[in-house]
Amino acid sequence: MAVSTDAPADNLEFARKYRFNFPLLCDVDREVSLAYGACAFKQAYYANRVTYIIDEMGTISKVFGRVDPKTHAEEILALL
Repeated sequence: MAVSTDAPADNLEFARKYRFNFPLLCDVDREVSLAYGACAFKQAYYANRVTYIIDEMGTISKVFGRVDPKTHAEEILALL
């Protein structure tokens, strides 16, 4: 699952364009982004790209504080 601060219509278009096969959740109020440190403040124009690996028990097992979209999928697959 992914979280974005963009509006639902924008996220739907983005997910369709890139053929996502997972949910893209909207955090327009930035509550989740603030809680996980992706946004520094509520009025931030955009969220930083970060990834949290959360196990089936709800425990954060890994944090990627900096994400390069070009290589991140390979990083995640190598970890899993």
